[in-house]
Amino acid sequence: MDIKKDIQGRGMLSNQASGSMESFTISLGKKGERLATALYLVTSFLSDTEPLKGRLRTLSLDLVRDASSVRYGTTSVETNVLEMVRANIGETLGLLELALIAGLISEMNFSILKREYATLRDAIEIKKASRESRTDTILGDTFFGSSFGTPAFQNSSNLNTHHLPQKDQSHDLSANNPKGHSIGQKETTVSDTKTKGHAPAPRVTAPASVPNSKFNIQNSVQKESRRTRILKLIKDNREVTIKDITTYFPELSEKTIQRELVSLVEANVLKKFGERRWSRYSLA
Repeated sequence: MDIKKDIQGRGMLSNQASGSMESFTISLGKKGERLATALYLVTSFLSDTEPLKGRLRTLSLDLVRDASSVRYGTTSVETNVLEMVRANIGETLGLLELALIAGLISEMNFSILKREYATLRDAIEIKKASRESRTDTILGDTFFGSSFGTPAFQNSSNLNTHHLPQKDQSHDLSANNPKGHSIGQKETTVSDTKTKGHAPAPRVTAPASVPNSKFNIQNSVQKESRRTRILKLIKDNREVTIKDITTYFPELSEKTIQRELVSLVEANVLKKFGERRWSRYSLA
């Protein structure tokens, strides 16, 4: 009887894990399609001779293909494909940042696309971590009736291209998704370990805390906005000093500007000439 119950229990766990992964892959596929659509809209006004346009569109189509193929592969294939998707996201974000600095896409579109691509990347990381620790074998994404794909990722009305300025070089994507929408269901591992001489007691291991996505998104958008404005000023003037930046952007403190400049220099985006108050900055 115990053996029979054990076999039945393993079967139930296997079915739960299968259902969890199926829900994830469906959401992954739909998210990939939505991102590809958004990227096509944003790049529609780029010149056909612009290399970034062709490469970004190729990456978006590869994302749709890979995200859809995860559903039909084995565990090993699934792992490899998810790694390919992560690499795809990394390259896409890098090219989008380059397009922003070059003035090919708007700051709003960049912020929205960056947020959504990062959301997809984080969802993959969460799924990968749960698979490695086997937590989704017990409590999967669908245990509490939600997944990272609903409702924000699956609602087609979230993509809005209204209010387009006539001379803008790209579509503006309206950020109608609820701020702070969680991409992954927090998972709990339930352990049923027997201790000699004691009755088995359930042990609940709390997952690593997930940062407040609303706070992170707002901070990220604000930081990207500051850096974009600073980079545009430097691009227009070739070289600037901290005093030049504070003159153009009086609402930014000198410490904030210094912090952003240091980060951009460390990231090899800017070059620094001179020391202290005589420092000048130009594009690398």
